[in-house]
Amino acid sequence: MKLLKLFSIVVLAAALTACGGHPIKNIHRQDVISVNNKQVTKELVREAIIKAGVHRGWTMNEVEDGVIKGKLNIRKHFAEIEITYTEDLYSIKYVYSTGLQYDPTAKTIHRQYNNWITYLDRSIQVYLNRLQLGL
Repeated sequence: MKLLKLFSIVVLAAALTACGGHPIKNIHRQDVISVNNKQVTKELVREAIIKAGVHRGWTMNEVEDGVIKGKLNIRKHFAEIEITYTEDLYSIKYVYSTGLQYDPTAKTIHRQYNNWITYLDRSIQVYLNRLQLGL
């Protein structure tokens, strides 16, 4: 009986840990890498960000020069981000969400949000390379 009780406590603790929030992942000053020493323009970075976002299901809108707002709406989950960029770097910052268990005090959120940001960041890198190579 003690073993069953101990097992139940371990399973419950694991479940609660898995459901807990994760620190919000922001991308700070990600370098834009030049392929074959090509000159990277701000316009190319903008295009890569927008294409990567659309590819990943985000709605991307340029709100001012060097600033793009991204919105993702999946089922009951919504996330809004701000991407600032130059020809040399870009940053992705959390703005707002619903249905993602955001805790403003602890600055934590559902782990899926961080996955979405990781995938978006990787896609931006892929599109930067593709656009520089003319693909």
